[in-house]
Amino acid sequence: MSIGAYLILSSAQSGRRGLCVDVCKNAFSESNVKVFLSENENTSTDDEILGGFANVEVVKYASADDAFEKLVSLDETSTDVVLYIANSTQNLADEIENFKSVVDTGKINLVRVWSIIDCKMYEMFGKKVASFVEALSHFADCVMLSQRSGVANATVNEIVSHFNKQYKPHIIVYMDKFNRVANTFELTIDEARRISMLFDEYDPVDDLDLDEDNLPEEPFSLERKPDPYLEKYQNGQRKNPIPDVSEFVKLAHQ
Repeated sequence: MSIGAYLILSSAQSGRRGLCVDVCKNAFSESNVKVFLSENENTSTDDEILGGFANVEVVKYASADDAFEKLVSLDETSTDVVLYIANSTQNLADEIENFKSVVDTGKINLVRVWSIIDCKMYEMFGKKVASFVEALSHFADCVMLSQRSGVANATVNEIVSHFNKQYKPHIIVYMDKFNRVANTFELTIDEARRISMLFDEYDPVDDLDLDEDNLPEEPFSLERKPDPYLEKYQNGQRKNPIPDVSEFVKLAHQ
């Protein structure tokens, strides 16, 4: 039986580990949890809190290959849940591809993708980080709005209104100044609400809407279309690259 996993996407200092503390305490208190965290991430006061839970182990990984090896070697009898914090020092698309390679082994079962939007960074740099925020929304089942302290309500409402106008299927949840949410169980429901179909199994034939009275005259391909954020040119460059926002994070939280 595969282990239930949650992929956490965001920029640094958005409250990712604080969210893990909240979820481990209030949703997974009866589960054995492994929190995967890159060695390249800056330390946080929440690391010590996570390490203090009897049912939680923080697993540090040095690289994507190291994370892969540690994930596929997990013991299902001693691990119920994986919270995987994507490395914010690496490209978001690469991190998602790396995680997908683990899911493909069948060792873990992706339950949901959590994306956290740093509202403070968004208020300060708007258009410069907008495409990063769009990518977070694209892959998310749940979007959390964090770092709202001192941020104008109009800014937060702008983000929510933007997603609502686009009829985004993901839920939107507010994090408080302690990086907690009102209902942790809402985040853990095994229900896909993401736009991306990267982690989903489906038959490409279903997209063609074929029947005996509606057959295409031209040849068609049954190959699955790549996710728009992961598609590459022949030279290996992404067609729709997700920007690096690390400099904006530093300026927003200096």
